[in-house]
Amino acid sequence: MRRAQLFGIVLVSAVFALSTLGSAAAQGPSEPRTAGVEVTVWRRVSNPSLLYLSTRPEGGTWRTENTALDMSALSSSGRFRQSNAVLVAVPLGGGETATVEVTVWRRVSNPSLLYLSTRPEGGTWRTENTALDLLALSSSGRFHQSNAVLVDVPLPDLPDSVAPPDRTSCVIDEAMAARVIASTVQVVTPGDEANTFNIGSAFYIGDSEFVTAGHVIDHDPSWITLRNAHVDVSARIVGYYPFESGDVAILSASAPGLAALEWAEPLAPGAAVAVIGYPEGLGGGEEASITRGIVSRMFTQQGVSFIQTDSAVSPGNSGGPLVDACGRVAGVMSYSVVGERGSEGLHFAVAEPSLARLLQRIRTGQSPPPAESSPSTESGEPTFWDINELVNSISQDWGSTITALNSLTEQWDIINDYESPPSERLAENARKRRDLSQAMVTTLTGLRDDPATVNEAANQYLEGAIDYWSSSTAVNSTLESYALDTATWGAVARSQAERAAAWASYTQARCDLWLLQGYTNTQDRCTEAAQAKAAAEDSAAEASEWEFIDLIGDWRPTTNAISTLTDEWNASSESPPSQALATIAREQRDLAQALVDRLTPLRSHPATQDPRLARYLEAAIARWAAEVTLRDRLEQYALNRVTWDAVELEQRARDAAHTAFWTDLCSRIPCADES
Repeated sequence: MRRAQLFGIVLVSAVFALSTLGSAAAQGPSEPRTAGVEVTVWRRVSNPSLLYLSTRPEGGTWRTENTALDMSALSSSGRFRQSNAVLVAVPLGGGETATVEVTVWRRVSNPSLLYLSTRPEGGTWRTENTALDLLALSSSGRFHQSNAVLVDVPLPDLPDSVAPPDRTSCVIDEAMAARVIASTVQVVTPGDEANTFNIGSAFYIGDSEFVTAGHVIDHDPSWITLRNAHVDVSARIVGYYPFESGDVAILSASAPGLAALEWAEPLAPGAAVAVIGYPEGLGGGEEASITRGIVSRMFTQQGVSFIQTDSAVSPGNSGGPLVDACGRVAGVMSYSVVGERGSEGLHFAVAEPSLARLLQRIRTGQSPPPAESSPSTESGEPTFWDINELVNSISQDWGSTITALNSLTEQWDIINDYESPPSERLAENARKRRDLSQAMVTTLTGLRDDPATVNEAANQYLEGAIDYWSSSTAVNSTLESYALDTATWGAVARSQAERAAAWASYTQARCDLWLLQGYTNTQDRCTEAAQAKAAAEDSAAEASEWEFIDLIGDWRPTTNAISTLTDEWNASSESPPSQALATIAREQRDLAQALVDRLTPLRSHPATQDPRLARYLEAAIARWAAEVTLRDRLEQYALNRVTWDAVELEQRARDAAHTAFWTDLCSRIPCADES
């Protein structure tokens, strides 16, 4: 292989390439043979009228093209828009093809209601119309994707002399080798010096397409020749990713008589494999070699799936197929790590799922032109490494800032245990936290010009990070105001809720980017995004309650005034009847009544549409109404109109209302003080 000791990574995308998977299972000679075909519909979020159709063999990979659906036809009932019937040919194993016609119906009164009908080519439409669930959102956020619907398509009968291949008894033998070698070609391109040339390998996958390694042709050759015992043709580059960003290429050339190789199913360590190719040194350019081995391991590194094999590999094998025992392609030979004496080494092939995803990106024009060594902003899409570098830049100062903020938060808690706002020490603590958050905003904002942000997912990830640290800055500014007694805790709670929402958006953007890049901890990141979303909803609800508490107001002045009057009552040397004691009770009643009068109109406030806040308000009114009744009884007692037993009865009712209020409130939000 020409770059034996280099290392390659592939840029992944969200849609697989078409896979010619194995044929339907063998059935009895008298039983009809069918194949499963999966169909899915995509709808652009920005324009729900734009519908696209994708198909794949059951359990295989999606077709490379997405067929646009013409929805202009109106049904005879006038209730549905009907798409044109799309004819889809899905390759199966053994050279067979399942052909199916598909049409989509969309209800005029509700464009979100889609239905799918299918039939074998020239057959009858399926009796049921399948409703499509379009809740799934693509990682780019640009499409809603329906659930995949499985369709059984009849296959033609096999000739009596032909039996379906038995995939369980495949062996690497002469017949298998001959079949794969017939579809594997030598790639010849000009060398760096006059009258020299470079050698690589490629293999045929159908539709005039050959797959090879990107580094075989990334030197921008002026001509490319593909040849084996059956063909000797010129080829052009459809697109490629070079070694540093994927090491896969598609070439286009006429290939009469060549049979397309199939794609293998997932392999396990220990599975028998073989490398087919044209190692340098063999004469004539028409002799291919096959070397046997096993799968040593399968792994994903920097978002790319690889197969390591112990099959012998030499320069010139680059781009050739790594096949399973049935002769199906499991990977594209990419690079080797050779021992000091060159007598031993590790050999690697780009494998599924990265391989099919990369081929899809090449077909849709998302690879760099041949003159470029790697994708760039000008070519429309950054490489895996561009995005990975942006991720590293975002993460660079993140951990140290979080550590410093956690330390300051601990200091706040210690100070707050001994001081209550206003407190200059608390305000200074908040200012330090604000400055740390703002420094992160400044750092991240400077990354907006990074070329990697051309990628939509990478840009959303960066903007999510900026929004999170901006909201963290706002939280700490509000905490400073709270420490100086110029902002309520409701304002703090609202800013914290906005930060929680920003964190949820950031973690979702990170989940989307991790899926795109194929990082190994994708599941953890996406689980964290779901948890952050739930936490943000809880934080928003708590903020609403604190804001409503602020709206109701601070009861401490009223409570303190009533308490002072109670001290005067207790200090009085008079015994009922006493006009002086009656006056004290009336003043207490008037204070409590003033609170009831202020709270009662809040029943019509829009916030009380929330049942929790309405319940909180009613509990507050009941608590102070009970206070009014208690003070009224005290006045009557002072005037010798009721006994002390009547006063104690109302006191127990007031205490019960007070307890009910705080029990309800503290079951939902933290309560540090019930006064």
